[in-house]
Amino acid sequence: MGEASLQDTIIVDCLTNAFYSYHMSVTAENVAKQWKVTREEQDQHAVMSQNKAENVQKGEYFDKEIVPVVGPSRKEVKPDEHPHHGCNLETVSKLKPCFITDGTGTVTAANASSWFVEQFKDKS
Repeated sequence: MGEASLQDTIIVDCLTNAFYSYHMSVTAENVAKQWKVTREEQDQHAVMSQNKAENVQKGEYFDKEIVPVVGPSRKEVKPDEHPHHGCNLETVSKLKPCFITDGTGTVTAANASSWFVEQFKDKS
């Protein structure tokens, strides 16, 4: 039997650009540059999305479709943990870019997919 290696399929199949083999957070930065989406526009969209998610969560619109999960180190987790209630433009605009940090990056923890942020948090 030969050598075998394991790969995290979330990273390989979901978070890596299949055409260029770099992380999707870099794709987010590239798309923003190509289509001239400003940091301010990204932040406005992030706040709008978070506020919509908060309203849906508080309105209990999908409660019948949410299944609680129990992890080994935590108690039951039922609501989605990623909507940040009380999200506002003032707070979001203060965050620093977290993927490209040379002064040209625009994607932050607030306007990026939380999957991106969680993966990079684990590496730091």
